[in-house]
Amino acid sequence: MTRQGEVKFYHRMAIFPIILFSLFFLLPLFATLSKAFIFDNKFSLENLKSVITSKYTLQILSFTILQALISALISILIAFPGAYYFSNYKARGKRLILSLSSLCFTLPSILVVLGFVIFYGNSGLINSILKALFNLENPPLKILYTFKAIIMAHAFLNIPIALSLITDYYSSLPRSVEKVAATLGASPIKIFFTINFPRLIPILLSAFLLIFLFCFSSFAIILVLGGGPQFTTIEVEIYRQAKISLNYNNAASFALLSLFFNLIILTLSSFASSFISTKEERKQEILPKNKNKISKVLFTIYFTLFILSILGPLLAIVYRSFISTSAKVGIGFSLNQYQMLLGNIRATGGLGPAIDAIRNSLIIAILTAFISSTFALFIVLYIANKKKGRLDIILMLPMAVSSVIIGLGFLIIKSVIPYHSTLLGYTLVIIA
Repeated sequence: MTRQGEVKFYHRMAIFPIILFSLFFLLPLFATLSKAFIFDNKFSLENLKSVITSKYTLQILSFTILQALISALISILIAFPGAYYFSNYKARGKRLILSLSSLCFTLPSILVVLGFVIFYGNSGLINSILKALFNLENPPLKILYTFKAIIMAHAFLNIPIALSLITDYYSSLPRSVEKVAATLGASPIKIFFTINFPRLIPILLSAFLLIFLFCFSSFAIILVLGGGPQFTTIEVEIYRQAKISLNYNNAASFALLSLFFNLIILTLSSFASSFISTKEERKQEILPKNKNKISKVLFTIYFTLFILSILGPLLAIVYRSFISTSAKVGIGFSLNQYQMLLGNIRATGGLGPAIDAIRNSLIIAILTAFISSTFALFIVLYIANKKKGRLDIILMLPMAVSSVIIGLGFLIIKSVIPYHSTLLGYTLVIIA
């Protein structure tokens, strides 16, 4: 096959995935956003104008930006020392810590929320230990349902991401310039601030904007850990308007506002990424050991706290699953919860055995992964054989659209479909 024929083949193979992408992403997005321009069942900008100009909206937007800004900044500041150490010194446990970082990236937000409630809650592990140690009646740490809880949960998810991104880039920077500067008598601090830090600014800015985007679109963490209307963000307000107030028009107006700011953030992130130079691979060399005893102690404490902060909430979930608080079963260690989940013991509340949930999760995950990977392969091959254009921008749109907005779109579409079945539900979930 000639080169020209190969390009045409890839173009034809990409047509179907692109059509499906347009249908299953742009259609629900349009279904959601179109509601923002409807008032009294006719086209109007009145509803959109009232939402955008509202003081309540300004308050929500201000808090959304504030929590995302602080979360992203703290994530970068805490992750940077670890990235610096991994990039400049030989460190034991480096692979383990970076693997834990990857684990955090795959965790569902609701699992993070559960871990935080069990670990940091008023009746959580930390408060239980502190009350037992100091003979206290009331929990000394009141973290949940506060602004601190939101920032901590976001940091839990995003510090590992920042650590991986910065470490990967920092480790690839060639050391030749540093060696020349050291030979000329420059101190390590001067070398860092005059040589390394300027080269790291693009990746720091890119990581910051990426984390800011994640936190700006955060939903489950804000909804559960916020604990009050003063901690409402745009995504939570979209959910509240659609599911509680049943006002799809207002929900769509907030969705349009969210999309507008997400596109700005995504554009800035892409702009920052363009300044990241093509990696000039650092020559294979053995990193030196850290000989500074004070620095060793400080970084040992740093990485110990890092590991505990990640494993603590996760291990708390595992621990709590084996503890019964029921007087009927017996307070203490118990396998009763697992027996109920597996259907060996009848559970209260009418919930089915966990095997059904596991089966549904596996079916949805396998089908979604297969379809997404196959379609993505054809689209990537298409992009690789043509110049960058509008398609690249369109394919980046899902990063700017939250799951709440897409979910609302499918909810609107489902409401106008007369046919309802389990198969339809499966199909919509997989498509979403």
